[in-house]
Amino acid sequence: MARTGQDAGVQSSEPPGAPSGAPGDAAPGGLAAVPQDAAHPGQADAGGGEDGAPAGEPGAGRSLHAVEEPEPAFEPGNRIDQELYEAASGGDSDAFLRVLLNANVLVPIPDDAPLEVTPVQREFRWDAALRDAVSVQVFTSMVRLREVLPQSRFVYADFRELIGAWPREDWAMVLNPGTHIGASLHGDQVRSLSEWAVRVGLVQARPEVPLPPPRREPVPQAPTDPEDRVSSPAIMQKVVPHSHVSWYLEQGYDRVGGFVHSTNDVAELQTPSQLYEALGLLFPDSSFSLDDEGVYVIRWPAYCPDLYRVPFGGRDEEEMASWGESGWVIERPPFTGSGFAPGSAGSIREYKVTSVRLPYGAEMYYIGRDRSERFIAMYDPDRLAWLRPDAGAEAWDGRTEAAQ
Repeated sequence: MARTGQDAGVQSSEPPGAPSGAPGDAAPGGLAAVPQDAAHPGQADAGGGEDGAPAGEPGAGRSLHAVEEPEPAFEPGNRIDQELYEAASGGDSDAFLRVLLNANVLVPIPDDAPLEVTPVQREFRWDAALRDAVSVQVFTSMVRLREVLPQSRFVYADFRELIGAWPREDWAMVLNPGTHIGASLHGDQVRSLSEWAVRVGLVQARPEVPLPPPRREPVPQAPTDPEDRVSSPAIMQKVVPHSHVSWYLEQGYDRVGGFVHSTNDVAELQTPSQLYEALGLLFPDSSFSLDDEGVYVIRWPAYCPDLYRVPFGGRDEEEMASWGESGWVIERPPFTGSGFAPGSAGSIREYKVTSVRLPYGAEMYYIGRDRSERFIAMYDPDRLAWLRPDAGAEAWDGRTEAAQ
């Protein structure tokens, strides 16, 4: 992986080690990534002599040096940006690669391209992502994307899946071009990295597309069990307003609506304040406070993913219209309409759902300021009730732990 931009990267002398997988099966080498503020031109002396001035002349004993403008501080767009920057600052190519292999990246798409078509599909349109005829640019956060392509639309792609579906070996991948955490991979390096990731079990091998079989009469198929159609649904999470907790536990309320998030994206938010700040829940008149001792969340499997839409839009009609046909939500600040939680700097994807009924197995948890997490109850639609495991459930007085 070669460094792009103004800096000449420092080539790794050893191939990156495997983040996981078989010991001794090292990843392809060639990674070079150095932050732009790590390289500085040499100091220029003015004049001759040991101290920068001719002997016997005024100024002898002093040296004149070129004064450089200080580099602006690096502002990460999300956790991935920060970890890449730390790896690049330390010249740790192995760590840089490990972070990438566990990242989602943003791939630009044309204004009229459908959002549901991703780079792993053959019909994906690469024209907006092409930096030139032989290189494709991808980004690790919306902040990095906006630095280069301020108005571009985009879709997400898992980095490991992206390299596995790389369309052409003569196309290079350019990561975060012109930024502090920019790097590049030649097409053959993309292929080698993908093959290594499959070999050590980081991704599943993509089967070759077979030729279509000869046409024949359709054979009746046995009915399919609806339960088999969804093997591993995403688990969603909703932060519950304090005043709503009693509706669920006392009255058997079974619906959620509004903004929700994948548990994979919010796993690192382990305190109420982290949840509030990252998800934009501290708006005026909010029931949440940084002083809260704890907060309740509900988690449930999203068996109908079509119900969970990315809330592209804005704070008024004009902002929503800028998204074209994709825009559909108008909300008050701190809503941004970008598809990300307002305080996450582009690291937590946001979805909006209209009053969906909770399925069997939905669970409620209490998250405390001390990072503790306690199971509260599970919803049973057959009983129309939330089942609580503790002995004192029958005597619960309807007050939340935060209120108590």
